[in-house]
Amino acid sequence: MKEKTTNVLLFSALLLLFGGGLGLIPPVTASLGIIFSIIVLGFWHLLSSSRMEKPLGFELYLVFLVIILVPLFTGKLGVEGKYFLKLFLGGGALWMVFYNLGKNLLGKFSLIIIFLGLIFALLYAANMLLGKDPVGGWNLYLFSTVDRNHNHIGDLWALVEIVAVYKLIKTRKWYWWALALMGIFFLAGSLSRSAYVAFFAGAAFLAYKENWLKRYSKILIPA
Repeated sequence: MKEKTTNVLLFSALLLLFGGGLGLIPPVTASLGIIFSIIVLGFWHLLSSSRMEKPLGFELYLVFLVIILVPLFTGKLGVEGKYFLKLFLGGGALWMVFYNLGKNLLGKFSLIIIFLGLIFALLYAANMLLGKDPVGGWNLYLFSTVDRNHNHIGDLWALVEIVAVYKLIKTRKWYWWALALMGIFFLAGSLSRSAYVAFFAGAAFLAYKENWLKRYSKILIPA
């Protein structure tokens, strides 16, 4: 895929993810995610000579999708249920897109994740410092309940933290240390169990892919 096409794709993804993170009109953003994915997959089919591949575990996702489609056809899926269905459809489509475009987006998509993490971190900090802490269930910087026991900033920063840990181990640069420390702060402040699970699952997969456990076993487990 050409560099210009890749940059347009990344910028579109950035706008889409930023709009979704603001949580202003969630059903519209979810629909745009599906449309965006269909358009990208269409262009991929027309322009790419390689065959589209399914990511590992995609069949389980399809089984899950069939199960949640049953209430739709029986008329028992409410408005909120239809919104979640859009999220699952869009999420699966984006999964397929970025899995197949991984080589074209290598190194660039992680920058988008970091950029979004910093932007929503600023929004989170601004609300806290100004004493304005309203509830916003569908965005990435406000607490989702009046009990203040879950903030989706942690879900986003779980990804940022994985990127920071990976870059830190690879390069040892000071700014990755700073980003990793910020990640610990936002993960802790979010009180999000899903964020903790996402981070540890992602870190475990990364350790497996990079063979870190075998490489650093002598350090982790002294003889």
